[in-house]
Amino acid sequence: MKKILAVFAVFGGGVLMSANIEDNTLKAIFENFEKSSKNDSIKAGLSPRQIELSNLAMIIASGSLRLWQERVEKSELKADEIMELLRQSTAYLGMARIREFIFVTSEIYKRKGVKITDFALDSDENRLKNGQNLQIELFGSATTQSMSGDYAQIGRYLSQNCFGDYYTRTEILSLDEREIITFFFLAAQGDTSAQMKAHAKAIFLQGLNKEKLIALINANIALIGYPRSLNATAAVIEASK
Repeated sequence: MKKILAVFAVFGGGVLMSANIEDNTLKAIFENFEKSSKNDSIKAGLSPRQIELSNLAMIIASGSLRLWQERVEKSELKADEIMELLRQSTAYLGMARIREFIFVTSEIYKRKGVKITDFALDSDENRLKNGQNLQIELFGSATTQSMSGDYAQIGRYLSQNCFGDYYTRTEILSLDEREIITFFFLAAQGDTSAQMKAHAKAIFLQGLNKEKLIALINANIALIGYPRSLNATAAVIEASK
C-alpha cells in the first residue's frame, strides 16, 4: 500500500463466481464451465499458479471488486504476491481504477494479521536504467529507441515507472509471471491488440508457447466472455507468425 502511494507521489483457485449467484441455473452452468476449462488448461501443461495469476489479473481489469475480494480470501498466493500483482496493475489500469482494490486487499490482510512488505523507492536514475534493461530483454532495443519525439516523455515514464518500479522485483513475481498478468490486464480491456501482440512475443521468449498461452486465455473465458477471448487469441496467433 505504502509502496504504491510512494510511486504515485513521484509520478502524479476454486469456483470462479458461482458461490454467491442466487440463480441456480446460472450457478450450475458456471460451476461446470469453470471445472472443465481449468482441467483442460492443466492438461495443456499450465500450472494452477499460472491460471490463478491470469484469473486475478482478469478480475482486476474487469473491475469486479466483489469477485476479487472472494478470490483473495481463498487464494493460495502469498500476500506479497497478491499485492505485487495489484501494484503492477496500476501501470496498465491506472490508480483511479484500482484504488478500491488496494483498500479492500489491505483490509483483508490487516484483519488476518498478515504484514505486507514495503520496498524503498530507488533513485530516478536507477529506476530508468533498470527499466530500460528489462524492456530490452523483453522486447529488444528497438522498443526504447522508438520512444522519441512526441513519445519521449511517456517513453521515459514507461521505462522508469512501468518497468523500473514494478517489473524489477522478480523475487516476488518472476518475469514470465509478470508478462502473463500484463497480457491479461490488456486482454480484459478490449482495444489493446498492438500491446497484446508485443507482450505475447515477450511471453514466448520467457518459455510459454502459443498453445499454452491460448489455453490460458481459454481458462479465462468465463471471466471476460467470448469476444475479448477471441480478440486475445487472434493477437497471440499474429504474434507467433
